[in-house]
Amino acid sequence: MVKFEEEVARLNLKNIIIGSIISALGFMVALSWREVVKKVIDVIAPKGEGLIYEFFAALVITIFCAIAGYILVLLSQRSISELARKHMRVRR
Repeated sequence: MVKFEEEVARLNLKNIIIGSIISALGFMVALSWREVVKKVIDVIAPKGEGLIYEFFAALVITIFCAIAGYILVLLSQRSISELARKHMRVRR
């Protein structure tokens, strides 16, 4: 049982490190796209109405990021359950 707990602890640490790296990379990507999105909004939006388009763009990006985050959480839970099943097979 101790080996299983050690593997789970290692998996949690691995997920924390991977999550932190992915967050940092996502932040870099967001910064690099910031100006592009602003320029696209300036081209599409009529003068003086840019705030509505910026709000819409922020809403779309938020929804996309929430879905991507949900998928990542599901994948993380899946790997933990696979480890538990593997451990149960080895124990029997």
